[in-house]
Amino acid sequence: MAMRVVLLGSDRKRIMKATGISADDLDWLETELAKKLVELGEVVFIPEGEPLRIARKCKELGGKTIAVLPSEDKRYGVSHIQTPDFVDEVEYPRRTWYDLNAEITMLGDIVVVIGMSPGVLIELAYTKYLRRYGLADPRIYIFKQTITSIPKELEAEISFRYVESAEEIV
Repeated sequence: MAMRVVLLGSDRKRIMKATGISADDLDWLETELAKKLVELGEVVFIPEGEPLRIARKCKELGGKTIAVLPSEDKRYGVSHIQTPDFVDEVEYPRRTWYDLNAEITMLGDIVVVIGMSPGVLIELAYTKYLRRYGLADPRIYIFKQTITSIPKELEAEISFRYVESAEEIV
C-alpha cells in the first residue's frame, strides 16, 4: 500500500556549511533518498530548499509529487514560492504558514528530515501535540549527517529515529 511521505528540510548551502557534508555526498544522499521515497509512495513537500531538489529527483524516477502551500496567507503570502512545473498536484491543506508549519506532519504516514532550520524545528516540535491529541502519529526519520544537533529538550519530547541511509526508512 502506497504511503504519503512528508519531506522536510533546509537548503543545500545551509546543510553543507553547518555539517561539512560535501556536495558529492549530499548529491548521493538525495538520489538514494529519492529512490526510496518513490518506492514508498507519494512525496509531499513545501517547494523550496532540499525538499524541492529531492522531490524533483523523485519525479524524474517516476514518483508522484505533491507540493503543499497555504491557501490564503495574507501576512507572508506565497508569491516568494514558485510552484514547480514537475509536480503532480498542488494542495492547499491549511490557510496560513502558521497552520501549515504546525500541521504539515499530519499529511504523511512518514516524515523524513534532511537538514535543519527554524521551520523544521517548529514542524518537528508540533508532532508532540499532534500525537498527544491523537491527530497524527507519523514515523519520523532524521538524516544525522545533515544536521548538527537537535536540542536535548526536543529529543526528550518527540519520537524520531536518526538514520544515515535511505534503506533504514521503513
